[in-house]
Amino acid sequence: MANQFDCWGTLAENAREFRKALQEVDTGPLQLAPKVLVLAAAWDLHLEEAGGLSVNGWIRRELGAGKTLAFFRRRAAAVEKLGESVRRTIHHEGAVRIAGTVPPDKWGVCVFALQRERIKNGHNALSPAQAMPIVWEIVGKSPAPKHCRRCSVLEAEIAELKAKHEPARENSAGNE
Repeated sequence: MANQFDCWGTLAENAREFRKALQEVDTGPLQLAPKVLVLAAAWDLHLEEAGGLSVNGWIRRELGAGKTLAFFRRRAAAVEKLGESVRRTIHHEGAVRIAGTVPPDKWGVCVFALQRERIKNGHNALSPAQAMPIVWEIVGKSPAPKHCRRCSVLEAEIAELKAKHEPARENSAGNE
């Protein structure tokens, strides 16, 4: 498989190609991940051309903040787990989330349902917001609601205020 994605040319040429692939925001990282991993595996050959930068340093410099070797490894692992067809089916963040949270015995069913939904969506890659409800329906659970610490504090304050005002309402209703 590695020969299929060999990186030819200079690092500058590879960087241009990588940036072009990332212009496809939804699925570009899934498509690019194998090539980045091949380049990283042969980084010793490019160390001088990179000016001594580590592979992560070069990736961040050329592709922007948030893009690291680990970023591309997670996407390559998601494609390996879910199958090649996921590269064009779903947004890269959704693919990583599905590969990490859905039981392996449900991956095939989920990918099939997502491919069917992609066709209904005009062959456009599904966003995580479109994909995850389909996945949770198949898996039989819904994600836990997200609550930050501040939300919990506010909920406690609301409950306290309700408790204070409930007796006052009951007394005023009894006087009428």
